[in-house]
Amino acid sequence: MKKQLVFLAACGTLLLSGCSIFTPYTPPIQQGKIISQDIMKQIKPGMTKEQIKYILGTPDVIDPFAQDQWNYIYSLQNSFDAPRSEKQLILTFKDNKLTQVSGDYSPPETVYISK
Repeated sequence: MKKQLVFLAACGTLLLSGCSIFTPYTPPIQQGKIISQDIMKQIKPGMTKEQIKYILGTPDVIDPFAQDQWNYIYSLQNSFDAPRSEKQLILTFKDNKLTQVSGDYSPPETVYISK
């Protein structure tokens, strides 16, 4: 009887060692807008803020002291222990027109308007 009890306890321990209780699953944490190269191709110099908002949605950050700069931020953390990666798209406007695109997303062409 004791041998059967020890055998069952050992089998139970082996079965439980594969449970997610001991190795919790953490899903990837994704925040912000995913900006593809196709979306970047739609952004053109001289576009208005309303046109940009139609393509990209509302910006994640608008500095109250720099209303003519919009920031779109995307971050991804694959697991709890993994480092977080972040990308940022910075759009600068002058007189409600897009004048500069900068950040981690590469525009199809350099977007600058000088006046």
